[in-house]
Amino acid sequence: MKEHYEPTLFLPHNRPLHAIWRESQAVFCVRELGRLMRRCLDDHIVCKLDEDQHKAVSQR
Repeated sequence: MKEHYEPTLFLPHNRPLHAIWRESQAVFCVRELGRLMRRCLDDHIVCKLDEDQHKAVSQR
């Protein structure tokens, strides 16, 4: 069974970012971080990350 995480809402610069707390660290959604930086961070960018830098999880 997959683990589910409850998202936490952060509001830097009045832009909502959803994150989950995992092992005392905030983990952010790539697409939302891209919106904050005004850059498109799509699946192509995610593929360039090391295996320990990305993970797909389900949110409730």
